[in-house]
Amino acid sequence: MSTALYEVGGDFGNWAAKVVRDGYSTVIRNVAVQYDGSDDALRELGLFGGVTAGDEPLTESVQLTLRDQQWIVGEAAFTQSARSFERTTYSRYGTDEWYALVAAALVSLYSKRSGTVALTFSLPVSQLRAGRAREIRELLAGQWQIGYDGRVLTYEILPDLIDMIPEGFGSLAYLCLSESGKRFTDRALAENRVVLFDFGGYTLDVITFDRLSMGPYNESLTTGLINVRNDVNKALKRIYNRGDVPGKVLDEVIRTRQYRHAGGKPDDVSTIVDTALVSLMKDALRVWQEELGSGADYDTVIVSGGGGPVIGPLLAPQLGHHDIRIIPEGEAHLANALGSLRHRKFKREYMQA
Repeated sequence: MSTALYEVGGDFGNWAAKVVRDGYSTVIRNVAVQYDGSDDALRELGLFGGVTAGDEPLTESVQLTLRDQQWIVGEAAFTQSARSFERTTYSRYGTDEWYALVAAALVSLYSKRSGTVALTFSLPVSQLRAGRAREIRELLAGQWQIGYDGRVLTYEILPDLIDMIPEGFGSLAYLCLSESGKRFTDRALAENRVVLFDFGGYTLDVITFDRLSMGPYNESLTTGLINVRNDVNKALKRIYNRGDVPGKVLDEVIRTRQYRHAGGKPDDVSTIVDTALVSLMKDALRVWQEELGSGADYDTVIVSGGGGPVIGPLLAPQLGHHDIRIIPEGEAHLANALGSLRHRKFKREYMQA
């Protein structure tokens, strides 16, 4: 096996795994299905290599072999399978599908040769509280032999090279640490008392930090962009007398606030989208007012997650705080993973100093 050391940052969310290394990132939808070896359906889908919007990759699709079982992971698995294994709770750790997702992440990042992996990834606060960090470390540690693209790749994940950070901390590290992890780009932020709203696909996580340590309030609410999608879908079906709107179309409608029906001109559907977003925003505002004292004791508010750039501009005026930082589109969905990698580098530099 190669002696190369690969540093990886990850955010294994409910909707997708976001994993990064230096110079490369990938998003893999959290769906894995066993595959019987027939490629007819795959030829029809033509999805391997990633699903794109224009020239920008959105989600990857991977075919691999793990423990003598073939798997399809990612967008192709979701599209091909009538019964997906998309996970909406963190009970997924340790399932066969979860192992396949981790394997897909490894071969997507390092597809040419084997090596040792130093993995830092975000873990929900609820799992840290439940004491699952040790269990999850044991699940990950060891040798991973994965068949991919005509070769067998071996990755070694050593227990002392696995680091789990609280979910949301990656976004904070992304904003205050340099890409190399060698210095603070915003030391004041690192020393601040911070409230972080992480708007994910299935959950809204509200996390507080004080000088980069966990603060007194850290909770996950069972609400997210999936609820916004569902509300927008229902409204478009009712108004345009149509069937369900495809997921990718819904995402575009939410992003642009425009909808093109039956080849016609784009209609402005801002009212529909904003109404759906307000429902999600109310949950954030309730926590802000009832649990966080409307931010009186906090210096900075960060809005992150895949839904952050969409809901942030609506949320910010309602919060009424002097320092609100919305991680922009194109960065927000990867901020936790990128920050995890920067934290890994920072920790390495600190330990070697």
